[in-house]
Amino acid sequence: MPRSEPLPAVLVGLVAVLCAGCDDPTGGTELVAPTTTQPRFSRSLDVPAPHTTPVRPTPQAPVTEPVETARRWLLAYRTRDWTDPGPAVWIDRTRPYVTGAFAAENEQARGGTRGAHWEEFVRRRCRTRVEKATGVIPPEAPRGDTGVYVQVSGIITTTCTAGEPHPDEPTSATVSVLRGPDGRWRVNQRIH
Repeated sequence: MPRSEPLPAVLVGLVAVLCAGCDDPTGGTELVAPTTTQPRFSRSLDVPAPHTTPVRPTPQAPVTEPVETARRWLLAYRTRDWTDPGPAVWIDRTRPYVTGAFAAENEQARGGTRGAHWEEFVRRRCRTRVEKATGVIPPEAPRGDTGVYVQVSGIITTTCTAGEPHPDEPTSATVSVLRGPDGRWRVNQRIH
């Protein structure tokens, strides 16, 4: 007896129905105001490149809201731990939150230096975290249905088991965030 639909199409449809609204902190509410002007970004959006390097801790998947994606990117970008395999682990931590083009650009930094103070960081058993991470879409920033600029900021806190304490330091960045064909937002470029 012939089937009316191929099995793969039925499975894809079932997965789509079951996952509708997954990881959507807005409950399906659109947070970007519609506009007729589209921002112009220097790179086209593509899907993040797959990676084989294990990541600790495992980051959450990209989200459906650009400010939260940018905030999670900042947390992943500036978090360090003396138990990390090296100073370039931020490349793996940020991968779920960036486009394939930005991931490829970041990957070029992997073979670089070990970091100016990495050996001391490990010797002192330090941990760096971003506290009070926030983000905002500036009212004057160009925006559209598929792209927006987001400003993120936070306070970097470094704690070590040995040596002098580190003072907290502010951190900030302006990033372009693009919506992919899957509806998820990813950081495409760090502007500042």
